[in-house]
Amino acid sequence: MVDHDQVPASAAPDAAESPADFLATLATTLQSGDGIDKDLAKILATELLIGNPAKDASARAVSSIVKLAKDRATPAKDGEAPDA
Repeated sequence: MVDHDQVPASAAPDAAESPADFLATLATTLQSGDGIDKDLAKILATELLIGNPAKDASARAVSSIVKLAKDRATPAKDGEAPDA
């Protein structure tokens, strides 16, 4: 859950800012935040937090999130780095 008192002012909408610009700023802010799951933030920024998402953006985001979860749930074999 987001603590709205902790959201930087740069993430707040500007009256003259377009929706696409707001989403781009939000995506950048989200990806650079402390304590944020960077892989998940990248999926959200790439698939959903864009001005004109693809019609299948939600399905692609879900697919990417499920793959990320499966990769994280699969233990790495000795000597191998876990997939990220």
